[in-house]
Amino acid sequence: MDYDLTLVADTHCDTLGFVEAGKSSIINDYNASKKHPHLQVFAMYCAEDGETAKESFDRACRYIDIYKNAASEGKIKHCTTLAEIVSAIRENTRYISMLSIEGGECLMGSIENVYRFYEDGVRMIAPVWNHNNVWAAGSLSTGTPEDAGLSEKGVELIELCEKLGIIIDVSHSSDNTIRDIFAITKRPPCASHSNFREVCNHNRNLTKEHAEEISKRGGYIGLNLYHKFVRESDVCDNHSYSIKNLLSHIYYAKQTGLEGNIGFGFDIDGTGGLYPDEVDLKQSIHDLFIEEYISNESDHTFIDNISGKNFMNFLERYSLL
Repeated sequence: MDYDLTLVADTHCDTLGFVEAGKSSIINDYNASKKHPHLQVFAMYCAEDGETAKESFDRACRYIDIYKNAASEGKIKHCTTLAEIVSAIRENTRYISMLSIEGGECLMGSIENVYRFYEDGVRMIAPVWNHNNVWAAGSLSTGTPEDAGLSEKGVELIELCEKLGIIIDVSHSSDNTIRDIFAITKRPPCASHSNFREVCNHNRNLTKEHAEEISKRGGYIGLNLYHKFVRESDVCDNHSYSIKNLLSHIYYAKQTGLEGNIGFGFDIDGTGGLYPDEVDLKQSIHDLFIEEYISNESDHTFIDNISGKNFMNFLERYSLL
């Protein structure tokens, strides 16, 4: 089925790690739309178990080199502002990109490194991955005494990101860290790759209150395809599930007034190789999902919105300048 979308946007993939390992090119058969202009936020995952802060910093620097080389070779068009993205779309650019940090370990506890990565083009930072670090408590601490939220240094980090115009990504943050981030920020928040806890009760998913607050503030939620965040069931535990299962999170969003705040954050190349049963890694996962939605629903305007327009509207509300 052919359907003309303005843009497909995805706020989280881990492909840079695959490129470094020689497993993939930065744009591969399955991680981007083949039918529509595609905007991808490439995450630099910098929270490897056993790595020192310096090793995480060095990892981020290697990822930046990989990313910049791909941009210089014309494989992607790197953008740091909404105006640059809009210009790239008008020029019929095929693959548009942004750069993010997943896990603040690479900052080495130094606020000065935020400026350094900002100059390198980073425009989104998740201060913490699953485990607690110097900045904040991670999602694994949710519901435990270790969930202390933001540290004093974490407050300083969030305030600087807010000042510079670096989008704060609350995916992987604990419930109390998200609470603390909301308490000190004014710009719209983002959960780059999270689903809804009301649909799938996992501590990586957003609570009803947090999802509603993101919506109230004009924020954005990128829905994640990782099976543990999609569906609670024995079938899912056996790693067999359908792309249709993600539709339940979309229907929940529509029922609760969040439909203008959701989009794609599929976590491609970050799922441990586990994808819905229908996925063929020789074909675009985004195109497959869009076709699946259209086959179930007749609301083409809505699929256009969640495929890309909602994220563009978020960037406008955020004032990504």
